[in-house]
Amino acid sequence: MSAATPRAVKVLGLMLTGLGIVASILLFVLPTPASSLGGWVVGSTVGRPTTVELPYLCRSYGRAEPSRKLTCPGATWQDGDQKVTGTLYGRRQDLTTGDELGDHVDARVFGSTAYARPPASNYGVVIAALALVVVGLASTAFGTLATALGGPGEASVSGDAGPNPSPLRPLAERHGLGQVISAYRTSEFSMAELILVIAAQLALAVMAGVVATLVTAEDHVDVIIAAGIGVAAVGAVGFRLRKRHHWRRRHRGALAGVCEHGVLVSSAEHTFACRWSEAEFIGTPVALSALAATAPFSIRAPGGRTFTFDGDSWDEIRLLRGSVYENVYRVAAERLHADFHAGRDVTFGDVTVNRAGVTRGGTSLPYEEIRGLVRDNDNLTILPRRASLPTVRLPVAATPNVEILMQLLGRGKEHANARH
Repeated sequence: MSAATPRAVKVLGLMLTGLGIVASILLFVLPTPASSLGGWVVGSTVGRPTTVELPYLCRSYGRAEPSRKLTCPGATWQDGDQKVTGTLYGRRQDLTTGDELGDHVDARVFGSTAYARPPASNYGVVIAALALVVVGLASTAFGTLATALGGPGEASVSGDAGPNPSPLRPLAERHGLGQVISAYRTSEFSMAELILVIAAQLALAVMAGVVATLVTAEDHVDVIIAAGIGVAAVGAVGFRLRKRHHWRRRHRGALAGVCEHGVLVSSAEHTFACRWSEAEFIGTPVALSALAATAPFSIRAPGGRTFTFDGDSWDEIRLLRGSVYENVYRVAAERLHADFHAGRDVTFGDVTVNRAGVTRGGTSLPYEEIRGLVRDNDNLTILPRRASLPTVRLPVAATPNVEILMQLLGRGKEHANARH
C-alpha cells in the first residue's frame, strides 16, 4: 500500500465525519431542538407512552393534508397525579379518529413535549446521518493507524532508481531498448478510486438509514421507496468493489520505463515494448494544459498493439507523457518527413497524405482544394475551398502523431502554392 493510501483514507474519514456531524446538527437543532426532525425521532422512541388530550385549536386542523406535520400547543397529559400542558408534534393521519381529529391520541412524552409516531423516512434520515459519522470515524481511525504503522512511501517517478532500475533493466536489454532513462509506476490510490470510496461509504450510511426505514415503515409506499434506495446503495457498493478489483487486476505493480530506444511497460500480466522508430503517439495533446494532468494517452506499436496509459492511474503522468511525446516525435518526425518528401504515402491511422493531397476512406482532397486547417480540443478539421467538396474532420485523440500530420499538410500546401 502506498503511503498516499492511508493519508487519503484519513482525510476522507475526516471529511465524512464532518459532513455527518453537520447533517446531524441540522437535523437535531432546526428549527428548534424540540421540533426538529431528530428531536421528533428521539422523543417518539425513548419517550414515556401516555394519552394526550388535544386542544380545540389542534382539533380544528382535521381537514389538513394527512402527511402534514401538526404542531399542537396547549396539549395536556397526566404525569402521575399532575396534569401537564405542553406541545404535541405529529401528523394528521396519526392523530385522526375517523374523518376528524379525536380528543385524545396515543403519544410519547419526552421532557415537556409529546410526540406522535413520525414517518418511517424520518428514522432513515437520522440513522443515515449518524451512520455517516460512524463510517467517517472508522475511516479516520484506519487511516491514522495505517499511517502510524508506516508503508513503503509514495509511488512516483523513481528518481532514486537512476539509469537501468533493476526491475526493468533485464527487460530493456532483452528488447534492445538500451538504458532506462526514467521509470514510473502506477498509483496505489487514484482520484477515481477516492471518488468510488466516497460513494461507497455514503452508500453504506444510506443503507443504514434504509434498514431503519424498513423496520419502522407501516406504509407500503415507504417500504417500496426505501427498498429502491437500498437496491441503489447496494449497487453503488458493488460497483465500487468491482471497479477496485478491475483496477487492481489491470494495473497492479505496473512499471513504465522511458528508455534510450523505446518505451517499456511491465506488469504482473503482460509486457509491452515499442521502439521509438516504430511507435505512434495517440492522445490528448500536451498543449491542452487543463487536461494534461490526468488525460490518458496511448502508444501504438507495429501490428496494431496499443498500450494506453490511464492518466488517473499513473503517478506523474505529465512527465511520463512529456518523455514519451518528445521521443516519439523526435524519431517519427524525421522518418515521416523523409517519406513524404520522397513521394511515399504516409499514414496516420485511417488518413493518408502524400505529395498530391490527403485521403481518408473514399474522400480525397488535393492541396489546391484545401482552404485551411482548424484545430480545437477535439478535432482537426480540413476545410475545402469549394462547398461541393467534403470537409474532413479527424478526432485529435484518435489520430496518431497529429502534430506531424499538420506539419506535412502545411508543407503540401506550400508546395502547391509554389507551383501556382
